[in-house]
Amino acid sequence: MDHLLSADLIRQVQLLTVKSRDHAAELLAPMITPGAYPSRSEFQSVFRWSALIEGFSYALGAGLLARLDDLREPARVEACDDLYSSKAVQRYYELSHIMAHLTLMSSDATVTPEMAAPGACQEKWTPSLGFTRERTVWLAAAGAKSAAAFGPAMIEFYVHALGASRDAIRIFDALFGLAAIALRHEDVRERVLKAVMSQAEISARQPVDDVAAVVLAYRSAIDILKCHPRDRQVTAALARVGWKADNEGDGLASPEAFRLDPMEVGQDGKMLGFSVLPSMLSASPGQHYPRSKSRVFRLKLSEKELSRIMRRAWPSS
Repeated sequence: MDHLLSADLIRQVQLLTVKSRDHAAELLAPMITPGAYPSRSEFQSVFRWSALIEGFSYALGAGLLARLDDLREPARVEACDDLYSSKAVQRYYELSHIMAHLTLMSSDATVTPEMAAPGACQEKWTPSLGFTRERTVWLAAAGAKSAAAFGPAMIEFYVHALGASRDAIRIFDALFGLAAIALRHEDVRERVLKAVMSQAEISARQPVDDVAAVVLAYRSAIDILKCHPRDRQVTAALARVGWKADNEGDGLASPEAFRLDPMEVGQDGKMLGFSVLPSMLSASPGQHYPRSKSRVFRLKLSEKELSRIMRRAWPSS
């Protein structure tokens, strides 16, 4: 082919290829550079190409989960170390957020069960666990979007994980993922509600690591599943996480969402994550990010905050 083109045209094509590659790297930098965090416009500049890259984005994000599993125990030990160092903790949360960015890039896709194959072979794996286990509302929102993207095809995976789990965070994750699927896909809501209520009866007879938390997680999930769509927004819960009912302003990218625990008990007596789940699902992928770059600094966590979050997150097992 090259012999049919002039040398000048070949040089121009080569230059264009290099420029395109450099431009792509520039666009991706805020999302894949450790310690960086994209604004809404930066995220949307890449998200506009999501139809072309969503499969790659999900696969890359899923690949980070294995790396996080390797880092989790060193980070947990470091967070509890009296000598106090935050390098492993910092690295862990940077990678967690990169994984969330990549997952949100594919959150509007129709994700197939085959894409879950690497994790589904693990008995208690779910598409949301890599996010909910970190115990921050913002990361849990990415987990909700991941579960909803997989949709009804993952209901049995979640029900199986729910029945096999004995620790509160995994039970919360399974219930949270099931609720996200049901609220996004209303036609399966009754099916999910029946499955959750059945598991609640079974769970009451089984040993778990935190009975009070598990009971509250089931009650919170059942309440949101029973709730009519027009009654799902909880004003006090939205105020607690610094969100607006219409997801305007900074959307879900509030300082509170980066710091608060989705398993926290809200004023309504339910777990905070379930109370704000409808807003998580109604937000567009771009609304997970602040409206301008100048507002990104509000989201940055201090070393002390990172270690506190790591200590409350469930230990590796």
